[in-house]
Formats: sequence, structure tokens, C-alpha cells
Amino acid sequence: QFFSLPDGTVYIIDHPTAIAAQAGSGDILAGIIGCYFSLGCDCVESVLCATKLFYHNLDKFTKLGQASYNTEQFIDSLREIIF
Repeated sequence: QFFSLPDGTVYIIDHPTAIAAQAGSGDILAGIIGCYFSLGCDCVESVLCATKLFYHNLDKFTKLGQASYNTEQFIDSLREIIF
């Protein structure tokens, strides 16, 4: 998985996980990006920080052997990272 910027910079996510394909994952990632953006981060910084946090959190579920998660579990897991 990768994304690129208009200036040609390419970022590669080198540890994709099937759990990210779960319905609603994109909504959660978009919400995290919006939070960073609302805190004053620029667009690129918001996407990079949110993506790192999102995949770090998904890694926790994958390492536990879970094939999916529910929204409450994901948010509770984010609270452990942030607070």
C-alpha cells in the first residue's frame, strides 16, 4: 500500500494488514486525519501522523490474532496510545 503527494514524494506502508480492509476502517482513518488537521497540522503531516497511528493500532489487533475489531475496541485501544 502506498500514497503519493503532488510533488512526487511517495510513502509506502510496508506492513499492510488485512484487518485494514474491514468496513469502516477508512471512516476511522478519515476521522483521525480530520482530528490532526483540526489541531493545526498541515495536510501532509495530518495524513502521515494519522496513518502511523492507525496502522500502529491495527498491529495490536493483528498481533492478538484478531481478524476484525469493533469500533469501541478500536477507540479504546487508541485511548491507551494517546493518554
